[in-house]
Amino acid sequence: MAILVLQRTGLLYVMLSLLCIGILAAGIMTDSLLIILIAIALTYGLFLSLRYPFIPLVAYSVAIPFEDILRVGGIFNTLTKGFGLLFAAVYLITHFRQIKFNLIPAVWWVWLVWNIASILWTPDAFFAAVWFSVATYVQLFFMLVLMVNLLHQNPKRIPILLAFYSIATTITSLYSIVNFMQGADLTEGTRTGAFEEQSVAHFAAMIIPGLLYLIHCVLHSKSILLRVGLIPIALIQITAVILSGTRSAWMGLAAALLFMLLANFNWKKAVAVILVSGIVLFGVTSIPELEHIITARSEQAVDSGGSGRTMIWEHAIGVFADHLIIGTGSGTYHKYQEYPPYGAHNIYLGAAIQTGIIGLALMLASLWRTFRASSESNLNLLLKGLLIAYMVESFFLETTIMKYFWFVIGLSLGAGILKIPTRRSRALKQKEPVQV
Repeated sequence: MAILVLQRTGLLYVMLSLLCIGILAAGIMTDSLLIILIAIALTYGLFLSLRYPFIPLVAYSVAIPFEDILRVGGIFNTLTKGFGLLFAAVYLITHFRQIKFNLIPAVWWVWLVWNIASILWTPDAFFAAVWFSVATYVQLFFMLVLMVNLLHQNPKRIPILLAFYSIATTITSLYSIVNFMQGADLTEGTRTGAFEEQSVAHFAAMIIPGLLYLIHCVLHSKSILLRVGLIPIALIQITAVILSGTRSAWMGLAAALLFMLLANFNWKKAVAVILVSGIVLFGVTSIPELEHIITARSEQAVDSGGSGRTMIWEHAIGVFADHLIIGTGSGTYHKYQEYPPYGAHNIYLGAAIQTGIIGLALMLASLWRTFRASSESNLNLLLKGLLIAYMVESFFLETTIMKYFWFVIGLSLGAGILKIPTRRSRALKQKEPVQV
């Protein structure tokens, strides 16, 4: 009778513990203790994931900033993808019947279908490119659906995800600063990232969610001690963004901060932002190398047309004019370019070229539908700030195939910011009697 009283998860824990004890005993007898301990840890981790699917989602978010060094090859390619697949598997096993596909706005689904449909009019010679693009979108979108479902059940998990993500971006920021201090040759255009063979522009873009979350905490935390403690951490990440020399990240970050400050203006917050900005400005002017990076990158933007972007966009507009309505096919624009750097370096122009005016309209409508919200909560202001940062940065950088971009989309949709009140519901809310 006692066994019947135990919950199923409790029984599984007991069985798993007995199994692990047996494996541990076998490992001791065969002098393979380290391997066995790792196996036990992985086994417990898998079981905990089945019980708490949020755990692999946290692991996935933490792994995003480290993706460039977490390559394992094979079916997973990176550990980030592996954690994502683990989350998808355990969530499907445990919550398959509870999945709500309507949590994703209809316009996003139409956008995905339109990209898939572009296979039909893409030339056979470009089939591999369009297939890779569509397959990437499908995987990221599938992850988005599951992530939104999990977060929608309890939006309070969003700050937890962002907290872990900010820890990861702090670590990568420290790597970048260490690389800089160890003797980077600061000639014109030199930029510092965290890892070798890493896109410095995407490195800076990955930092933005963690950095804005820290700034959000500094502005809104009720604990003065926490605010003071987080300011140095935020400065570390700001320094890394400066060292990256990524102008698009600078502009996106500035736009997001301006929105977060003006959307819910408060003199105390304004003073705090001015104080932190003053510290950053003093640091930049006090360290010649940092000042040189900003000056060199700003001058290069004028001399080279944004590292050649104006020339790329001029060519892209020509291709767009020839494929006005339905585009060249998802992910195929680089096939029309004769020289690097390949790609449109602008997600809006890229969408117009590859999926036509229809695809561009669908993407803009999807982003607007995600951004538009009625809530004035601090959390939604942060998420809107993140969206603004990426929408601005995406004028100069390809982001729609990057995990960090869809991570932010997932956070925004998971927060339920799509509950947009109608004029009637707003009027009714204003007429509600005030209880004394």
